Amino acid sequence: MTKQFKLKCKVGNQETDIDFYVGDPQETSHPIGFQMKFFSQRGIVVPEEVVQAMSRLNEIAKKNRIPFEDLIGYVSEELQFGDIIKEKMLQKNKAN
Repeated sequence: MTKQFKLKCKVGNQETDIDFYVGDPQETSHPIGFQMKFFSQRGIVVPEEVVQAMSRLNEIAKKNRIPFEDLIGYVSEELQFGDIIKEKMLQKNKAN
């Protein structure tokens, strides 16, 4: 099953959220390799730390024999939850 998620990418001098779609990548392919190529032809740059993180997550998925798209879904949910917690903490600190 394919998962959709957003990544911050550079378009010129600005950062913007770009939709990415992942499934279970082929053994010899980067998880977002085809999309990176497509976007780069349109002047959109995926940050290197994101490229490396995707590679690492793919290695973890293979090692643990879980679908890459499931791991991405889990990580994405955890990061969103972390952002919500941070925002609540900031609001609480501002109120005090």
